[in-house]
Amino acid sequence: MKHIRQHDENPQSWLTFARGIRGFTLGIMAGGMGLIASTVAANDASFQSIAAGNWHTVAIQADGSLWAWGRNDIGQLGIGPTADQSSPVQVGTGQNWRAVAAGDQHTVAVKTDGTLWAWGYNGWGQLGIGSYTTTNQPVQVGTDQDWRSVAAGGDHTVALKTDGSLWTWGWNQFGQVGNGTTKTQYSPTPIWPAQLPKFTSITRQPNGQILLNVEGPTNVVYRVLESTNLLNWHKIGSLTNATGSASWQDTTAPNLHRRFYRLKQQP
Repeated sequence: MKHIRQHDENPQSWLTFARGIRGFTLGIMAGGMGLIASTVAANDASFQSIAAGNWHTVAIQADGSLWAWGRNDIGQLGIGPTADQSSPVQVGTGQNWRAVAAGDQHTVAVKTDGTLWAWGYNGWGQLGIGSYTTTNQPVQVGTDQDWRSVAAGGDHTVALKTDGSLWTWGWNQFGQVGNGTTKTQYSPTPIWPAQLPKFTSITRQPNGQILLNVEGPTNVVYRVLESTNLLNWHKIGSLTNATGSASWQDTTAPNLHRRFYRLKQQP
């Protein structure tokens, strides 16, 4: 872990701890090796959320403004110029940011109007803008206005829409996009559409069998898919959700903790 953070007793500041490597990750002056503690002033305003990337940090103040600091060699701060910043710098002038997440070298954020924006390194399509073009300023991801929240891995991104659907994109060598392949995706891809039923519980029976309880649209037949690694999904049964809720039991599963399940509407 390169840096961690916690809120101190002063609601208008963030107490941060970091190893002094590569300088400016948490808005503190560059230092040598060893543990360094510093308080990042919030200019008489309170931060309501914060996210830490590999070598950069982003935060949203209570007034909806977005601030960034740290390493900026690839434009991950979103401020245009690519000079590193040792103290918080505002990203644009808007005060309509709702959520923000930071990957290794990219940043993604949701505005209050439900639009999704991304910037920074894009060599693996982690910005989701339909290309591999890196950008040093916020670029809108598509045109949808129903994004609710977002999270960033090292070089991939996951976002949730207001209808409950889950979307992913970016580097996918190890299946981290979760779409059943290892192909990199440079545009948002739904991996859990809103129309699919939701698992209410997954339990392992005393005899080793797995019981899935789900809720969802009625009179729909789903294929029950199983995988041990989130990549090679295969059908192991079917489920008819005729009453709004249903259960399905896997009679062959020996270990709940080593199997993954998903449902796909029957073609």
